[in-house]
Amino acid sequence: MKNLKKFALITSLTSVFMLSTNVNAASTLYSESFNSGSGQWTHANVQYRTGAKNIKIKYPLYKNFDTGRVGSHPMMVGQIDIAENAIDATFKYRIKFEDNYDTNMGGKFFGLGPAEPVTGCKDITTYGWSARIGIRDKHPQLYIYRQGKPDGQCGEIIKAEHITFQKNRWYDLAIYVKVNSSGSANDAEARLYVDGVEVAKKTGFKFFGGSSSNVPPQAKIQKIIRTSFLGSMPSISNGEVKTGEASALFDNIQVVRGNNP
Repeated sequence: MKNLKKFALITSLTSVFMLSTNVNAASTLYSESFNSGSGQWTHANVQYRTGAKNIKIKYPLYKNFDTGRVGSHPMMVGQIDIAENAIDATFKYRIKFEDNYDTNMGGKFFGLGPAEPVTGCKDITTYGWSARIGIRDKHPQLYIYRQGKPDGQCGEIIKAEHITFQKNRWYDLAIYVKVNSSGSANDAEARLYVDGVEVAKKTGFKFFGGSSSNVPPQAKIQKIIRTSFLGSMPSISNGEVKTGEASALFDNIQVVRGNNP
């Protein structure tokens, strides 16, 4: 009898463990730990660090003769598909700024978007939006494109001025995105976390518009936006000179369902 009870207990615990493992696996929509290369993050300005098993993104810095601005051009322009569409998800990754990072100009790192994200100061579309992590004066910020954005203007910035990034230490960044429940509902959310602590948020708005009574597939979270830059220089610029280079390390990139920083 005791052996039967012991067997039942072991079986029950095994079932719970397997269920938990399956739930966790199902909630992961994308994962890249750079254990065997840079994968979908390969780029001319990306260096795979074999020993550390992470990547370094190099940002060549230029000074514009006309404006005097110093910054990089967009690096790694492109998008990565996640495993399944989602209504809400958390995108998280680790970042470390190296010794040569000394620009106070604004910049953008990675984020999430729908089938056709809106970025680059373009006009908003019915189902187009984006939510990314930005930086200015070494402060992190939310950077979103949403319904109601004035045409011809860039995204909305929600600052986290009480946090200042330091060089040579790792930060765990996370951005939680929840799209609105219908085309008329103002219940979308965007939340920024640094080392697990919420530092900025935007609630009560619409990522997508239209007349749909639910979330249409083209408005759901589908893409990792992997475009990044420091200093916000135009893609094509006349009259500039290279002034140096800044770099940052990235690791443990993951997209999971729900609010899970």
